[in-house]
Amino acid sequence: EIARTISSTLDPEQVFSQVLVQLQRLIEYDSASIFLVEDDHLRLVASHGFSEPEALKGLRL
Repeated sequence: EIARTISSTLDPEQVFSQVLVQLQRLIEYDSASIFLVEDDHLRLVASHGFSEPEALKGLRL
């Protein structure tokens, strides 16, 4: 299902969002995030289950 989602769109935000939805079907979680490695930082690109997800978007660690 995740492979189908990845190949169905070129929009990375949609892919990351759908990966989190599909993952929740397999693993129960309250919240989850996807980070991408950029240079020497991690950048938040998707999250699910947080009260203010838009406030977290682009977060760098």
